[in-house]
Amino acid sequence: MSTASNREALLRILLSKKQVNLSELQDKSGLRKNQVSMIVADLNNIYDGILKVRSVDESDVTVDLLEKSNLFNTLQFNLQQDFNKSEFRIAYLLYRLICTEEYLNIGDLSEDMCVSRSTVNNDIKKTKNILGKYNAKIIGVPNKGITFKCSEFGTRLVLIYEVYDLIQMTFLADQGMQELIERLIVGYKLDDQSKELLYKTFVITVHRIMDGNVIDSEIPLYKNFERDAENIIAYIQMIEDRYHISLNDHEVDFLSFPINTRNSAYVKNAENTMNEQALRSIVSSMLATVRDQVMIEIDEEAFFNKVKDHLLFLINRLVFRIPKTDLYFEQIKLRYPLAFELAKISLKELNRLYQLSASDDDISYFAIYYALMLDERQSYDSNEKATTDVGIITNVGRGNFELISRQIKEIVGNDRNVVHLNTSDLQEEKLKQFKLLFTTENILTNAEVPIIHIDRVVNQDELVKKIYAIEKDQYSIKHISNNNISYHVKNLTGQMGYFDYVEEIMIYLSKRYKLSDDILDRFIEKEERHTMIYENKVAFPHLTDPNVDKLIFVLGKIKADKRYDGFSLMLFLITPEKITEQQEKILMQVYDFVFKVINDTVLIDKLQQISDVQGFIEMLEKRGTK
Repeated sequence: MSTASNREALLRILLSKKQVNLSELQDKSGLRKNQVSMIVADLNNIYDGILKVRSVDESDVTVDLLEKSNLFNTLQFNLQQDFNKSEFRIAYLLYRLICTEEYLNIGDLSEDMCVSRSTVNNDIKKTKNILGKYNAKIIGVPNKGITFKCSEFGTRLVLIYEVYDLIQMTFLADQGMQELIERLIVGYKLDDQSKELLYKTFVITVHRIMDGNVIDSEIPLYKNFERDAENIIAYIQMIEDRYHISLNDHEVDFLSFPINTRNSAYVKNAENTMNEQALRSIVSSMLATVRDQVMIEIDEEAFFNKVKDHLLFLINRLVFRIPKTDLYFEQIKLRYPLAFELAKISLKELNRLYQLSASDDDISYFAIYYALMLDERQSYDSNEKATTDVGIITNVGRGNFELISRQIKEIVGNDRNVVHLNTSDLQEEKLKQFKLLFTTENILTNAEVPIIHIDRVVNQDELVKKIYAIEKDQYSIKHISNNNISYHVKNLTGQMGYFDYVEEIMIYLSKRYKLSDDILDRFIEKEERHTMIYENKVAFPHLTDPNVDKLIFVLGKIKADKRYDGFSLMLFLITPEKITEQQEKILMQVYDFVFKVINDTVLIDKLQQISDVQGFIEMLEKRGTK
């Protein structure tokens, strides 16, 4: 499918000359021959009756203008789609619902798309699921039909993400408008995704306002970092002048969102007193939920100061439902399982408070800050310091850079000065000041400096081999005093499922430790607040008890013929109400181990094969390493 920017770029080239050689058209547009052919076909469908693109012979292409008045500054689209494809039917359904004030009849929709009524009904069900994240609804009324209910803000997001590309919306702005948009793209260093989003937002905003639909309420928790920037002011002024519309503050904020959400590395560290209290409240609620669910205390003020700018940036992206795809979330999830779980808990709380759904990539982004706060990683040291200034070339945001920087420092030394470089400012003289460069990007440079390519989640073992050999002084859980933690392996024979297994473990432990009389009741209360059954049907009940002075960690093995409710494994943890600094370090390792196991069926199988405490300890010491 052709993109809006490719269609518009190709059409501008065709309009600039009476006749264009096909090879020249490919060179100027950067498109292959088959792509050009596909876009030409799309343009003829979209601009039917307005223009006709045709081949003069096998080597030249020309465009005939049939009706000039609707060529520029008019939204065009192609509703002649392949309705055998569900995604096209859903886009068409949404377009009709949004653009029609009256109720739509399912029979009429069935006839329009040449499909059965049952197919339309199935599409409506799918569409309702899609609309959930936009806080939008399809409402059916007997004897009337269906209608669309959503705020104007949500409606525009639906048009941008779910409709625009599929019905091939195309809007050819006049030359002056196009040049100003190009200056914004260059000035703000927008990537392809942000560039497309900027243009779609401009088109949909103009189209909706000209149809009388205005955003008339504040966008919650959104910070427009660029409101007073000169180029944004010029952009807004030209839109108002060109299209004879008036843009209120909310419309200005909406038009600017592709710039404010492009990458945290480029967003100004602006004052945000307007949202600071709300952010404090969100962080407080997040950490309270973390404390309740996993019994971990995080310094609220320190965490807030660490994450406030990045949390606002993340919320901006969630508010506008922007997919975040610059993290390898599986790597984060496996490398920092505890941090990932805390981020997941936190963003579930954000969703409860503001109905903002986070993807796994969003969770990974936020997990970075928990990883930094918890300091899960052990420092590496070396007698031989190989570098002085170290440069990291990466286009990721500040938070991701900080994570990479911490990992690099673990290897080259914490006293190294680590500098963040973007690919846009790679000057040869500047690069020569570094003894060593790391990069996550594909770069070309003549600077005679060693350059090491790394992933955004650093593979430390490989990187160490590339730099110098070091010995890893790993903190060993084998040698921890029994005063801090005890381990147990228990074969479970319960007949009634989850609660029966838990009670069986508590009876087993009560014969060995003086547990509180109400510990089972407290487990039930906690389970009612939030389940302690995780992915892959691993149960992980974890509680505090004022009567114990050490961590108690139990592996509950469930025989295959006794696995009621599909449970694969139970890990059971009791911690003292007040833990020592040493116990806290151990607790972090235990959590890290548990959440790694929960997400890995291979490790679950390995734990099921363990027969004694020694094997359990050895696996824990390896942190579940395969």
